[in-house]
Amino acid sequence: MLYKIFTLTSICALLAVNTAVIASTGIGKDGSDLVPLPGSQYAVVSESFHTPFNLNSNLFPNTTQQASQRIDVTFYVYHETTHGADDYFVICQQDGMISMGDSVCEQAIRNGTLTTPDNSHSNGDPRQLFQGFFLYRFDNEVSPDIAGANWVYSSPQSINETSTISTTAVDTYTTTVTIGADSNGGKGDVSESYSKQLWYQKTMSITDWGITEKSDAESNKGAWSWYQNLPWSGKNVDISNFTWWENAYNVGGGWDDIKVLPGLSLNTLQYHCSIGWKFPSSLIQNNQLNVTFNGKGLCYTAAIAMPQCNNTGHHNISYHDDWLSWSKSIDLVNVVKKS
Repeated sequence: MLYKIFTLTSICALLAVNTAVIASTGIGKDGSDLVPLPGSQYAVVSESFHTPFNLNSNLFPNTTQQASQRIDVTFYVYHETTHGADDYFVICQQDGMISMGDSVCEQAIRNGTLTTPDNSHSNGDPRQLFQGFFLYRFDNEVSPDIAGANWVYSSPQSINETSTISTTAVDTYTTTVTIGADSNGGKGDVSESYSKQLWYQKTMSITDWGITEKSDAESNKGAWSWYQNLPWSGKNVDISNFTWWENAYNVGGGWDDIKVLPGLSLNTLQYHCSIGWKFPSSLIQNNQLNVTFNGKGLCYTAAIAMPQCNNTGHHNISYHDDWLSWSKSIDLVNVVKKS
């Protein structure tokens, strides 16, 4: 028999006006979905990590965009002592937010350094000349530093939707993850189901982002890449070699205005991911099982300009890579004893 540890239910808002979530599958933040096994020991350990980062473009040297990254990490630690099992399970949940702040574009419009040239193609919108900084990709990962652990599950799996949606779309996912033991020892299993509903509005059409899971059971690493799909894919783009510039502009007639970017790229991105490991009792030394979990989040941002922007004379791109590294050490044996 397999014994249920917990049930996960979450709502994923793919796009909202200023804040959006592109994937969500995991335990409720308040632990309300946690159903521990009778007789088992468990503990919850949480910590938050935050870093600001500044974005600058050589086209507007006196303008700074202040962005930030925050990661809330929660570890659910279980010790299952019934039915002949004596192993430890750890579920690591990450809830993150990347806020792009007040963009260089909008600041430059307000202070008068980004203006619309006298050109009938512009429609009076200087945003056709310059966009940024915006987030086009985000990578994150987490792994334990101890040999002998075993990957049990990770979520979300790869999602690569390129369908066009409107100003609001909501996906509801329900995921059940089962971890337990029988008379032969510890087991792990995953069963998933989801229901999906979309609400459409006709005002503005923009596109989804995609997710590629890069988790590796051999190295016990949970890893994901989150990226915009359209108007150009941020998945594998070489941002330092702008030979692909035609993908970023509406080319033709001498007026190559910048293609409209997804709201997720321009505003605030929220994400959620989780991974579970089993730590055999054979790893215990001196009544301790010390594990350090190491993680990082890497933000890839860019700004794009037309040749007519401040008379640069060519298609221009600026880019930044900014990261947040974090580490958390837990003695699995003693943290559940104290709970």
